[in-house]
Amino acid sequence: MSLPLGGIKPCIDFTLPEPTVLPCFQLIIFYLITLSISYTILKNESRISIISSNQLRVILAIIHAIIPQLIVSTNVVANLFFAAMPWFFVAYGATMPLERITLQEAYVTFMAIVIDQERQQRQISAEGKTSDNNSGAKSENRWHGCIKIIRGTIKWIFLFRCIEPFLPENNAYILSLPWFHWKSMTLTMLYGIEGYCFLGIIDIGMGIEEFALGIPLIDLFNSPILASSPRDFWRHIPISRRWNRAVRNLLHHIIFVRSIKEDFTNKDTKLTKTKTENKKEQRISSFFLTKNIMGFLAFFVSGVFHELIITSMFRKMTLENLAFFTLQGIAVWIQLTIRDWATWSKQYPHGLTRVVCVLCHLMFLSVTGRLFLAPYLRYPGSTPKDLYDNYAFHV
Repeated sequence: MSLPLGGIKPCIDFTLPEPTVLPCFQLIIFYLITLSISYTILKNESRISIISSNQLRVILAIIHAIIPQLIVSTNVVANLFFAAMPWFFVAYGATMPLERITLQEAYVTFMAIVIDQERQQRQISAEGKTSDNNSGAKSENRWHGCIKIIRGTIKWIFLFRCIEPFLPENNAYILSLPWFHWKSMTLTMLYGIEGYCFLGIIDIGMGIEEFALGIPLIDLFNSPILASSPRDFWRHIPISRRWNRAVRNLLHHIIFVRSIKEDFTNKDTKLTKTKTENKKEQRISSFFLTKNIMGFLAFFVSGVFHELIITSMFRKMTLENLAFFTLQGIAVWIQLTIRDWATWSKQYPHGLTRVVCVLCHLMFLSVTGRLFLAPYLRYPGSTPKDLYDNYAFHV
């Protein structure tokens, strides 16, 4: 079966103009300056009267989304980092009252994305004091850090010993196969496992940080291959999702918390409007503030964000990642809609039912995952092995 996306040549194949290329060191200095300027602007936003606070935040987000498309380095990994982190800092910073908090408090708030809140609260409750001053808690956290380092190392060994030998030399080979061909679905799963194992380097980095500082950090992944549904994969019941929990926490804060904050801070403005205007805005607001709509919006924002990363890395826009995350959002939306009226669907599957659900979800990922993988497999030098061999340690 041939589909317009996920093939050798996508139906949308827009090439960006050549960017300005800077050495990594100069680009780091450039981003430090731009982030400092953005922080200063947000810190003094009340003095800017020509545009509203929301308009200012949107403009800053757009600027930091455009910069990686115009200015890049010669290093693929660095371009991935530069396309992601500055935008994250600005987007998250825009949700904080920077005028009323210090830079250190802003840093602590940002770090909350990767703090294991459950373990931290348990340690505080057990000892009756903050975990920062608790030697027992620090020892426990350092032990968790060691586990992260070991787990990340095992992932890398498994990647190069057990996954790489089964992958074709030509990564784009999978894109020439029909979507529902068993080889396509099998290779999609193998490439997905390859990416998951490669991200073990983040486990190692977070493990070193947790061991050195003694602070409780989350596990970035929570056995994603055992997810029983799209909702279980992206938002693990009952505390967080299984895949990239740090990004989940960030998007949740930006979209859910920000919307609630705006609804609260705009109450005074609503009082000055007519009843008809208020009713109309309340209907629109109640629609966009529903969990299902905001959840779908999180997937859409994630899709746009991944497209920006791809355009920065490869100078190509295919919209395949946007399609992938949109499909995932629709799947989760359908599941949540069913849960609203079907009581039986609210129960977490167990036993044989869970096994069947896990296999069905793996089948779903083996089909839709090709949309996510296609840009990285189509353009050379972007697979985990390529990054390791050619870029990762040559900044």
